Amino acid sequence: MSLQSLTILFVFVTLVGCTTAPTDKPVIIINKDKDTYIEKVEAIVSEAGSALTAVAPTLPAGVGRELVEGQIVRLSGISKPSVERVESFRTMVKSNDYEAVKKDKKEASKVDAETNHLWAIVEEQESAIAIANEITKNAEKEKQREMKDKVLWMFSCIGGAIFVAGVAVLAFTPRKASGVILMLAGGLAIGSAWIFDSPWFPWIAGAGVGFALLDVLVIGVTKTYNYLRPSKSSVT
Repeated sequence: MSLQSLTILFVFVTLVGCTTAPTDKPVIIINKDKDTYIEKVEAIVSEAGSALTAVAPTLPAGVGRELVEGQIVRLSGISKPSVERVESFRTMVKSNDYEAVKKDKKEASKVDAETNHLWAIVEEQESAIAIANEITKNAEKEKQREMKDKVLWMFSCIGGAIFVAGVAVLAFTPRKASGVILMLAGGLAIGSAWIFDSPWFPWIAGAGVGFALLDVLVIGVTKTYNYLRPSKSSVT
């Protein structure tokens, strides 16, 4: 393979490698207060289902009882009634324990304030997590940007050396085409900072690698053909 082919292949392959630089896995922050809120809601639903389960058999057959039983089924889809609480509510009904019922109503009246308070905490934590994720995301972008800048600076230095080598070949050797190709490859490496940020970069780099490989293939085929072709002396 010619020197210019090696040079072009090196420049394009290393530039393509820049696009596949590994990134750190994102840190997943879990809002534990959301789990607390869900557990609270499930407990409330289970309590309500337990009370309805205890009361339903005492209702006369008809639309009212069917409606209550339907709500039991609906609530059970979220959280099942507690056997212990069902028995407790049944005892209240059988004994006409108004004091216990009054106490339960007082506890029920606190549900709205408690759930609102918990949800406010959830929203506060969600906002804090969103801010933390944004900071992490920006830090990762900055890290990638710094790494890219270092790599592109390295390529600019390498490109400058290749460009100077091309100028030397062009000025002091008869291989003018090789010198021009080296200068173009060096200029490409120097301009990699602009090419890398271009949306067309994958196509540019891929085309460069393709041309370099095509050059290798052509050289290989030509040399194979020349090797296998019978010489004039053998024909005569």
